[in-house]
Amino acid sequence: MATLIHIFDPPAVIVGGGIMEQEWLVRRIGNCTQKLLLDSFKHTQIIPAKPGQ
Repeated sequence: MATLIHIFDPPAVIVGGGIMEQEWLVRRIGNCTQKLLLDSFKHTQIIPAKPGQ
């Protein structure tokens, strides 16, 4: 995910799937990804998809 953020520089990455309903998992993915990002890319948010939206 960090590599894709470095390539595309999105404002946010939306992750989906039933497992993403677990808030702790979304936080963990976000924390692990942030550790791998260069400083100029740390603005990118990792957020869960919301069903039906």
